[in-house]
Amino acid sequence: MRLRAGGKRRTVLASSAAMAATASPCREVPRGGSTRTIRSRGRARQGAVVLVVLFLCALPAAAQVAPWEDAMAAASAAWRAGRFADAERALLIAEREVTTVTPNEIRRAETLEMLARVYRAQSRGVDARRTAFESFRILHRLNHPRLVSVALLLADLMGDDALYEDARKLLTEVVQLLERALPSSRFELAGALERLARTYGVQGRNADAEPLLTRALALAEPKSPPLAGILESLAIIYRGQDREADAEALLRRALAAREADFGVDHPATVRSLTLLGGLALDRVQFGEAETLHRRALAIREKVYGPDHPEVAVSLSALGALERDRGHFAAAERLYRRALDIREQKLGPEHPEVASTMQSLSGLRLHQRQYLEAEALAQGALAIREKKLEPESDAVAAALNVLANAYLRQKRYAEAESLSARAVTIREKLGGADHRALAASLDTHAEILTGQGRYAEAEAYGKRALAIVERGRGPSHPRRAVMLTTLATNYRDWGRHAEAEALYERALDIRQRALGAEHPLVADTLEAQAVLLRKTGRESEAAAGEARVRAIRAALEGK
Repeated sequence: MRLRAGGKRRTVLASSAAMAATASPCREVPRGGSTRTIRSRGRARQGAVVLVVLFLCALPAAAQVAPWEDAMAAASAAWRAGRFADAERALLIAEREVTTVTPNEIRRAETLEMLARVYRAQSRGVDARRTAFESFRILHRLNHPRLVSVALLLADLMGDDALYEDARKLLTEVVQLLERALPSSRFELAGALERLARTYGVQGRNADAEPLLTRALALAEPKSPPLAGILESLAIIYRGQDREADAEALLRRALAAREADFGVDHPATVRSLTLLGGLALDRVQFGEAETLHRRALAIREKVYGPDHPEVAVSLSALGALERDRGHFAAAERLYRRALDIREQKLGPEHPEVASTMQSLSGLRLHQRQYLEAEALAQGALAIREKKLEPESDAVAAALNVLANAYLRQKRYAEAESLSARAVTIREKLGGADHRALAASLDTHAEILTGQGRYAEAEAYGKRALAIVERGRGPSHPRRAVMLTTLATNYRDWGRHAEAEALYERALDIRQRALGAEHPLVADTLEAQAVLLRKTGRESEAAAGEARVRAIRAALEGK
């Protein structure tokens, strides 16, 4: 697909202006700097006017209006309010007007582009692609500058279908075209760079994504339509680098900008809300995380309905929250509902389905349901290897979860092969996502410990612990994970005094951060009890085991 554009540029992303328009339906959209009333033009097409006015009966009772402009204004207002069915009806009227009543190919292409955006918001991918391609076909033939706007939409639709390489190629062409049009294309270029960065970020290639976003931010400052999206995408990278304060500052700016532009309950705010909720969860701020995620869920359910993929985003986020709280049954219900929605709406082989399967697999490991965890992890890995680059971070994450499932079943050789591959992938990616690399190193250390390769395990465990301590500090629950892994290695190695000290530190961290009745506290107590029996302290071990049983019984069904 080759892009070309000629003639005098008015704007590249004209669709953004069309969707954001709030002009009166009795006014024509400004063209060439002028604005004029429509009333005189309306008398020539009374029949079409009647049709539009019947649909738009809630509008001010202007006697005669131009049907296409009127329908487009109504569609824009409905879009901004999140009333996608109303927007669709208005756009179908607008398309009929410029197709059969007063044919106008440029206006038809503009209408189809907006209609494709509405279909995408309704999770109607087939309709969105068909409509966007028709708009692209018209504009390409006319060599119209609006072609770039539709190309960006097509790239978004490719991303929805996990066609990231295709999207990247198209976006690269768009960026090159916009660079030739600088400085007039400054904001449009910023938006295109942000979309291009996302195609790298979804593969875990943050080293490629970050410079694109840094450049996009410089172009978009201090205020522009793409600024909030750039801030959000850059915050995702900072979060992966454990730069939590920087990530939060960007997300607060993004949320404020979206609330100012659209209002506090608009779907434009939900990405910032969800990312802020994830950041709060990283900090073990469960109350704050729940407030943010439930606010995002309420908006999504109101706008999209209960069974939309956008709703699944919030359900998955709430599932992670309940998992970290230790409420495994509640987390399972949320994850399964998200999985059902994604399988039905996106298809069984979509990467978002794999993401939910992976989350559910990790949860089932906590619940000691190892066979189901294995099956889910295998399914997630198969989807990701088919849809994504073989050395993407998402593939590494699936490998890590499946390795854990094999580890729990003492299938060490299979687990080691997968875990080693995950470590290699994440090291090649530059280690930019420190948490992800630490998780793979920790899993590999556990596997080596299980095989009695204690010195090797210690080296991996210490690397994982160092990464977490640099990024999260000494009292974060993630540090307790690595401490427990090292403690178990020392316990089995016969270095009992060192093991006991590490178990005590892990237990203290978990009780302070998560509460004394959290299931991860029970896990640490259980591992510690093995050490106590090894060192002949039977009564202490029995007391610890009794506490483990009490914690797990109290959490049954939660």
